[in-house]
Amino acid sequence: SRFARNYLETGKYIEQIFPFMGIRFIAINYNYDSKDYVGGIGEIDVQFKALLYDFYSKDLSQKVSTAVMARKDNGMFIGICAPFGYVKSKSHPGELLVDEEVAAVVRRIYTLRVGGTSIASIVRTLNEEGIDTPAAYHRRKGTYKNMYIKGDAPLWTDYKVNSILNNEMYIGTFVYGKSRVKEIGSRRKKMLPSNEWKRIPNHHEAIVSKEVYEQVQAMKGTVPEAFTPIG
Repeated sequence: SRFARNYLETGKYIEQIFPFMGIRFIAINYNYDSKDYVGGIGEIDVQFKALLYDFYSKDLSQKVSTAVMARKDNGMFIGICAPFGYVKSKSHPGELLVDEEVAAVVRRIYTLRVGGTSIASIVRTLNEEGIDTPAAYHRRKGTYKNMYIKGDAPLWTDYKVNSILNNEMYIGTFVYGKSRVKEIGSRRKKMLPSNEWKRIPNHHEAIVSKEVYEQVQAMKGTVPEAFTPIG
């Protein structure tokens, strides 16, 4: 069944590719051995089972996606990493709490921008002062070890600063549903325009006020074209 997730591909491999390459294909669960069908057509049971597994896989994928979206609709944050400035609650799964150690960095970035400081200058200031980037911070704290354990921590960049300045999560709004799979069972995703994202206001404690956030959004040079912040 692990091989036969797409019945069309299964038939193509069994009937064409494997015979052409001289590969013997054995499927124990199917009780199938291609050497028993040399010069003939593959066991029809294999094709039907592959078809059933294909539909089962897609049906399961859709059910999982629906369940995940339902949890998000109920306000549960289930992302691997909390946005920079927040931590996931250990006592209440799906709840976001302010991480004061780095929330101050987020507030400072907004304060500098509102004061008229350019994105490039904010980046330069953060790097000159040795302020931890999100990756450096998580590596130092030992959080998300599987993501931040290799190599030197990168420097602040325009993109990283913009990802903070354009993230509605910082005003207490839970934003999700930014992408959609192109087809059931596929891992390829299509980014959606911001007006199609789902939002739950007053979901968690805000780090910056809505007024400051909107002021930043109104400033020229803050929002690059087609920019999608990391949520």
